Amino acid sequence: MTLERLCSICGTRLEITIDAAGAYVGGQYFGKISFPVPDTGAYVKVGEFRLGRRTYDVVDWTGTKREFEYWECDACYERRETEDVVGPTDRSPE
Repeated sequence: MTLERLCSICGTRLEITIDAAGAYVGGQYFGKISFPVPDTGAYVKVGEFRLGRRTYDVVDWTGTKREFEYWECDACYERRETEDVVGPTDRSPE
């Protein structure tokens, strides 16, 4: 079976081949991502959680959510694997 998807980073068209065992080649799959559609609802507090001495609200979106599959082409995936991904506080001063 073959699927056509777009790389979520660069927009390259991907041809994903899936075999009978469910293994795939032609891209890197990271799962489905959903995000709220503006002006269709509101965030409502559904709970709280503590982290250290601070308390944070847990919220849920009441409106419509849009969902998509997150794929990356092999080139974008390899580039991200080789880039320095440590945070700014981990870098040596310039």
